[in-house]
Amino acid sequence: GGVKIVEPAADLGVVTAIVSNVKNVPVDPDVVVMGEVGLGGEIRSIRLLEQRLKEAAKLGFRKAVVPLNDLDTLPAIKGIKVAGAKKFSQALSAAMKGGGNSGEGR
Repeated sequence: GGVKIVEPAADLGVVTAIVSNVKNVPVDPDVVVMGEVGLGGEIRSIRLLEQRLKEAAKLGFRKAVVPLNDLDTLPAIKGIKVAGAKKFSQALSAAMKGGGNSGEGR
């Protein structure tokens, strides 16, 4: 087995899925997560975030968890609520089914 990721923005999604499986706690199906995960658990900025979120909203996602640093320049996007996370633990909490809002949000 194994996973090879060539798109850094997919890091957060893959790590969230793995932890969700190990802990047997589902990820909220209305949530999309995107961000690069550093070795220290920090969530790093990604390219083309606004475009990615617009596409996620078109696909029916109602909430997104993204790098906190990216919220400063991100405009409001119709149809999707965006929460920022600085660390993986915050992102995981926000993404889990019934999870609260982590960090700052829009």
